Amino acid sequence: MSGPDDTKGTAEKEVDVPQARVRRTPWRGWIWSVPLAALIIVGYLVVRTWLLAGPTITIMFPKAAGISSTGSSLQYKGVQVGQVENVELTPDRHAVKVTVGVQDGVSDFLRSGTKFWVTQPSILSGQLGALLSGPNIIMQPGPGHKSHRFTGLLHPPATAPNQAGRSVTLYASSANGLHYGTPVVYHGLKAGKVLATGYDSKRHAIRIKLFIKKSFAGHLHDAGTVRFWRASSFGVATNDSGVHVDIPPLDQILHGGIAFDVMGSSKPAAGATTVDPHLYASADAASTVMTGRHLLFSTRLASTAAGDIGPGAPVKLDGIRVGTVRSVSLTYDPKQQAMQVPVTFDLYPDRFGIKKTAANKPAGFDQVLATLVKKGLRVQLTTANLALGSRQLSLVMAGSAGQTKLDTSAHPPRIPAVETAGINSILASVSQLTQTLNAKVKGVPLKAIGRHVLKSSARAQALLESPQVAASIRHLDRTLANAQAITTAANGQVGPTLKSLRQVSESARQTANTINRLAGGSLGDQQNMQQLVSELTQTARSVRGLANYLQQHPEALLYGKKRH
Repeated sequence: MSGPDDTKGTAEKEVDVPQARVRRTPWRGWIWSVPLAALIIVGYLVVRTWLLAGPTITIMFPKAAGISSTGSSLQYKGVQVGQVENVELTPDRHAVKVTVGVQDGVSDFLRSGTKFWVTQPSILSGQLGALLSGPNIIMQPGPGHKSHRFTGLLHPPATAPNQAGRSVTLYASSANGLHYGTPVVYHGLKAGKVLATGYDSKRHAIRIKLFIKKSFAGHLHDAGTVRFWRASSFGVATNDSGVHVDIPPLDQILHGGIAFDVMGSSKPAAGATTVDPHLYASADAASTVMTGRHLLFSTRLASTAAGDIGPGAPVKLDGIRVGTVRSVSLTYDPKQQAMQVPVTFDLYPDRFGIKKTAANKPAGFDQVLATLVKKGLRVQLTTANLALGSRQLSLVMAGSAGQTKLDTSAHPPRIPAVETAGINSILASVSQLTQTLNAKVKGVPLKAIGRHVLKSSARAQALLESPQVAASIRHLDRTLANAQAITTAANGQVGPTLKSLRQVSESARQTANTINRLAGGSLGDQQNMQQLVSELTQTARSVRGLANYLQQHPEALLYGKKRH
């Protein structure tokens, strides 16, 4: 007999269970192709970079000067030939170590004579990207053996670039606005640039080294024909034609500039040429500089009239510049017990129009000046420009002939001076007059005089207010009224009286004329008649004189004739 378990087992055997079948695809290995390809590409790039990459060099700088690994690059002739990879301090912390990756194409330039320096981008260069990225490193290939370690400069080297031209050295009192790359212009065209600036201990001045291109170097002639001046300063000049304002270009205002021009003959000099080594402050100063043989003279000005004159001020004769002030100082004169201003100045004999034979020797020119001084030549401090208030020395014929002479015992020879007829002398005279008046006023007893005046005023006031003065005034008023009435009455009687006197005079004159016509008869009668006529004529004259007197003095009828 079969149980339930046997039935269950039989049922399980009868159920058909499906079996899983695995099918293999032929593309199962391609899934690894993507990372494998990426790995191959990366390997290729690594190998290519390793094979094509140039060397890595190290440049030592005194300081970083803005160099960074994010924006600074190595450039040659304006083309990027490398990239700054790292900037760090040296172990001793005395310098900055800059690591630069260089392209393989310029690896041949990496020699011991190659120079590197830092350049700062300019706002006027038009390269906004360079201005934002910061400074770059410039490479200048040089000779020598191959090297990968160099010492860089913060500024370009003071050597002329690899182009034809000429180097010029100038000297100035300051280097304001002058640095490497400062343009040198000729008539507005860029003719070169500044290579370096430094201090010259022998000359005690700033040394400025320039490079002039070959196309402009032919303008450099003998000394005194070509002069350099600062072209970055504003210029204002006043003359008879008006006011002239010179405004330089914007790049020269921001970065400075030097200009030069031919001030004499434009014919090139033969052989080696030189230039005027002085850097002038402006074109006007360069064009008016005095050249040629000069002699030193002196004068003494009153300290109150010295004004603002200083070295470089012009010395003029009849409006023509004949010299330049060299020095101005201050001294005390014990004889005159006053402060004086000794002034030395150079005079150029050629500017006086003196013949070469006479001016060729100092003694000859001194003799000419001595003659002029005897005739009245003097030194006077005058105003060169009223608008700017600049001062100058003028040689004028202002003295009396024969009163003084050229002091050849002084060193240098001294030309006498005359007082300046300017506003300063006027103010000084007013000040001196004020001091004199103050001294005189101090000697007057003003307080005592004031007290006496007050007392006199009080007494006069009391006298005017007294009753006696009031009564006298009333009595005088009545007297004047009576005199007025008498004069009025007399004026009414003067007219008829004068008329009667004139009638009497006229009758006497007619009677005399009649008697003269009737004169005749015996000699005695004629004499008696002439005597009568004479007496009548005198009577008529007396009556006429009385009438005229009464007409002029009618009050004589009341008071009689005045006695003189």
